[in-house]
Amino acid sequence: MKKFLCVVCAFVCANTSLWAGDTEAKNSETLKFSGRIQLQHAHDFTSEDSTETKDGFRMRRGRIQMDAQVNDFISAKFQIEVRDKSPQLVDALAKMKVSDEVTLKLGQFHAPVWREELRSSGSLLLVERSEAANMLIDNGVSGRQLGVGLAVEVTEEIDVELNVANGAGMGVKETPGSTIAKFVNDGKMLSGRVSGSFDDFGVAVSYAQNAYGSEELVNDGTNSVIAPDFNLNLLDGNLEIEGGLALGTNAYGDRVGTAPDDISWMVWDLTAKLVYMLDEPCSVAGLNGYEFAVGVTGLDQNTDVDNDEMMILRGGPAFLFGPKTRIQINAELTMPALDGVDDMFTLRTQATFNI
Repeated sequence: MKKFLCVVCAFVCANTSLWAGDTEAKNSETLKFSGRIQLQHAHDFTSEDSTETKDGFRMRRGRIQMDAQVNDFISAKFQIEVRDKSPQLVDALAKMKVSDEVTLKLGQFHAPVWREELRSSGSLLLVERSEAANMLIDNGVSGRQLGVGLAVEVTEEIDVELNVANGAGMGVKETPGSTIAKFVNDGKMLSGRVSGSFDDFGVAVSYAQNAYGSEELVNDGTNSVIAPDFNLNLLDGNLEIEGGLALGTNAYGDRVGTAPDDISWMVWDLTAKLVYMLDEPCSVAGLNGYEFAVGVTGLDQNTDVDNDEMMILRGGPAFLFGPKTRIQINAELTMPALDGVDDMFTLRTQATFNI
C-alpha cells in the first residue's frame, strides 16, 4: 500500500505545481483536486456468534480525486481510494466531446444503471447504499466497469447513455489469455439508460445484460435487468424522495450436465430525506443544519421461491457542519422472511468530510 501511494504522490508532484488556491497542470488547462474521508462505526445488537466482533470502527473511504480539463474537447477524472488498508483505482475516466450533444467516455466508470449507484458516496441519503444496489452489482449488471460509453443529450430534458464494458467489475481486466471465470469471459456487458429531468422531478429507465461464465464452466448464460428509477424534490428542495425498481433474470445456457432453471429476481428501494437549515451556524463546530432520512428496501432473490424475500428498514438523523461535512446515524433492521432466521439490528454512524 505504501509503495502504491508513493507512486501516486510522485506522479502528482512531477506533473503539477501546488500553491494555496492555485493548481498549475503540465498537460491540462485546469486541474482540480478534491477528496473524501469517511470514518464509520457500527454496532451489531443481535449477533450471538462468539467468534465475531460486534462493535468497532473502520475507514470506510479515503479518496483523492483529480479532475482535469485538458482542452475545450477533452476532460479527465482520476480517483484512488484506500478502504480499510487496501488501495484501489476507483475512477479513471476520459471524456471526448464529439459535438455539443455527444460525448465519448473511455476508462473505468459507473455503468448507467440504478440512480442510487450513480449518486456520489459523499451525498448518499443514508449512510450506505441499499442492499438493492449491492444485489445489482453482485449479479454483474451495475457498478463501476472498464469499457467505453456514449452520452447523448437528445433535448434539454432528455439524455441517453450507451455502454460496452468487460462486465467483470472494478479493476478487473479482460485481455487475451485471461483465465475465464464468473464474469471474466469473451462476452461483454451492454447497458443503456434513458433519463429525463423536469424541474424538480427526474425519471429514468436502465437496461443491462452481462455474459456469465462459459460453456466449459459449471454455469454459463446471461444476466439481465431492467430498472426504472426516479427522484423528486419538494418543499423548495428540502424534501428529497428517491426510489427504484429492478427486475432481473439470470438465464443459463446449454452445457454438459444439468442446467438450473432460469432465475427471476426483483429488488426495490424507496428513500426520503428531509433537511432543516439553521438561520446561522452555531458555535458547535459550525453546525448549521439537520437532516432526517428513512428508507425501505425489498429483495426477492428468486420470484419462484417462497420465503426467500428480505425487507430492510433504515433511518436516522444527520448533523450538517457546512456544505461539505456531516455526521449520520442510521438504525438498520434487516428482516428475512425465511423461518428460523432472526432479524438483525445494527446501529451505524458515519462522519463524512468532503475536502
